[in-house]
Amino acid sequence: MVQAGPYIFGSAIAAFDPETGDLVGTTAYEQAKQVLHLIRTMLGNRGYGPEHLAQITVYMKNIADFDEMNRAFVEVLGENLTARTVVEVSNLPKPEALLTMSFIAMGQWATSF
Repeated sequence: MVQAGPYIFGSAIAAFDPETGDLVGTTAYEQAKQVLHLIRTMLGNRGYGPEHLAQITVYMKNIADFDEMNRAFVEVLGENLTARTVVEVSNLPKPEALLTMSFIAMGQWATSF
């Protein structure tokens, strides 16, 4: 994660437990939920919240898992549904990961229209 002025950038976030380093979950839903909780924690550590998210990019091994990933978004972010790009990829740096996410947050509240 990098902060540049009011912007925070996070990249290649996989569903790992920060305490153990182990991958959390075996489904796209479980992994997406863990990644989104990690993003919330990262933002919270800087005094930001999900309302500051401007954009999230999701890299998925199987686009057929979109609905399960989307279910995690709704559960974790609620009304703070940020702009998203979802891309299917052939592989990820951690072979057991089903998805990773990158995000951009900004100091003033991000609003969608």
